[in-house]
Amino acid sequence: MSASIRDGLLDFLRSDDWMAARALLDDPGVSFFEARMTTVVHPLSLEFLFVEYLNRLGRRVRNVGHAFVGEWGWIKIYPEVRPVLNVVWRYGGSSVIAAHPEDFLEMWTDEGERSYLKDVAPRRIADRDDRAGIAAYLESDHWKQALGWFADRETEHFHTYLHTELHPHDLAPFLVGSLAEHGFGLSVPPFFLARPDLGLMWIGLAPDGMTSQEVACIHTPGALLEPKQLTPQDREYGGDPWTVAHFRERAAQDPYRVLTLSEARGIVDEIV
Repeated sequence: MSASIRDGLLDFLRSDDWMAARALLDDPGVSFFEARMTTVVHPLSLEFLFVEYLNRLGRRVRNVGHAFVGEWGWIKIYPEVRPVLNVVWRYGGSSVIAAHPEDFLEMWTDEGERSYLKDVAPRRIADRDDRAGIAAYLESDHWKQALGWFADRETEHFHTYLHTELHPHDLAPFLVGSLAEHGFGLSVPPFFLARPDLGLMWIGLAPDGMTSQEVACIHTPGALLEPKQLTPQDREYGGDPWTVAHFRERAAQDPYRVLTLSEARGIVDEIV
């Protein structure tokens, strides 16, 4: 590792930008956030650096995966202790690593979740008919496809789109239970990401390993659980899974600088 790479990473992790991100890790009202940056550091090296950093802080990372939208890549890091962190990156050769100036941090909070649920007022699960309908969905081909993606070692992250009037908090335990029954136990608690602009709430599910799922609960009065007919945009945005092959292809496109594990640990030693 050159001195310039080491110094650039240390400068970033000591910067005001990263200190603002670091503060979110200790904010009890934040459930999930993304930090967007440009870098010449290889994404696997970047991944190890941030996973090591979080583990040193006692977060106990249990799942890491990847996704891509347009020019940006996501390193999706799921610790036992919230919030979830996404490191969002693209290659940029002008500096070792830098916060994206326009939108470095994006966060989801408990207050935003409460506001969305108050405005939408999803229906609480009420009776045996609701439970029977959920049980039927969990035996459907649509959900079995999701289970198959969890079982596929190539799958990194995917989205499942459902029309439903049910409260996401009520639905989540049934999804968690189904995953556990099929051998995909969660150490990371399910999380909820409100998207009022899209009329939905994501339920995030990250069993131990590298495959994770977000279930889009599209608020639809009168629908118990109905799979959405996917558009091409939906398929590009996780309706078709992101895979190991996608990551390898993207990482090979640019001349990244690679850190050894010991070099990355050494940087974390100086920060934590």
